[in-house]
Amino acid sequence: MKIIVIGFLELDALPPAITLLKILSKKNKVFYIGIDDMNDRYRNIFGNNIKFYNIMPHIKKSNIPYIQKLNSFIFWRMYKYNLLKGGKILNKVYKKGDIVWVLHEYTLMHMGNVLGNIPYFLTMYELHPDIFKKKSKLKKMVKNASKVIVPEYARSAIVQACAGLADLPYVIPNKPYEFNEADIYLENNPLEKIVKQVHDKKKLIILYSGIFLRERKLDTILEAVNDLKDKYEMVLAGRESDYLKELLIKYPDVKYLGFTVPPKHLSIIKLADIGILTYVADSGSINPVFCAPNKIWEYAKYGIPMLCNDIPGLKYTVEYYRTGYCCDINSVNDIKEKLNNIYYNYEEFSKNAKTYYESIDVEKLVLDLLK
Repeated sequence: MKIIVIGFLELDALPPAITLLKILSKKNKVFYIGIDDMNDRYRNIFGNNIKFYNIMPHIKKSNIPYIQKLNSFIFWRMYKYNLLKGGKILNKVYKKGDIVWVLHEYTLMHMGNVLGNIPYFLTMYELHPDIFKKKSKLKKMVKNASKVIVPEYARSAIVQACAGLADLPYVIPNKPYEFNEADIYLENNPLEKIVKQVHDKKKLIILYSGIFLRERKLDTILEAVNDLKDKYEMVLAGRESDYLKELLIKYPDVKYLGFTVPPKHLSIIKLADIGILTYVADSGSINPVFCAPNKIWEYAKYGIPMLCNDIPGLKYTVEYYRTGYCCDINSVNDIKEKLNNIYYNYEEFSKNAKTYYESIDVEKLVLDLLK
């Protein structure tokens, strides 16, 4: 038996997929059909345990509008062609008894027609709007999956209800794999020098690591930290965006570290003292409300207390297990109060974070599912 994993999102954008591949490839022959991922950094992480099939060549990102349009046109023309290529590869390598594992609803919606009668596992990383429609192609394909996997319990109940599944989907949290220090080592780590300077002043590093969208509402957090300069230093890490540029202009004291490719970004995470998570539902999607961020596990791994906005996905994880606080994201005063509560009870929150991390064995969950 071999396992064929299909993913049409870049691995850089989906760290839990890296974890899954690492676990699956320990004792199984794994084939990965994906896009833009067949480079040395992932070959080094997985070694020779995974055979990669790259169905989409790299298209360099650009900030120039007309090149963006051209790239988009080329991308979708190539995508349609290579989707057929992916189907041919699947039909070539698949044998009865193999496990086909589809990563993300996005992949399923584009690969669904190619799957035919092949049974498949499906990991749903989001709550796609089509799952709530009375009739949709996605809902039908979710129902056809032999196993449905989600990263969080509330999402499991939502998907079961919306797709009409007989059983609750299997829950595998987005906990990162235990990478070796060599895998995450980052030469010239941009945070190392900052940490020493900040700690010499008896202050703490507050880190936001993730995507920079206005929906994340980081303004009030940066304003609160700015008011508490005697205790904290704010650091940002992630891909550039217009929103990030606005934040850096408005708050010039904030340090920006750029984007670091997973899993090497853990070398930055581990040096933080407090981690920020915000998922604000203001665009009609309930994805943020029932979020299941791998970032919780990344902070918890290193005993880093967390400050979050107040939503179910964070309140019943971060706050329930006393690994940090949920705050009113619109209130600078409440943010300051919660930060100070963490500051004065730091050891307790740090210890709880490590205990929470150890409470889940994600490798065992994956292997149990395979049984």
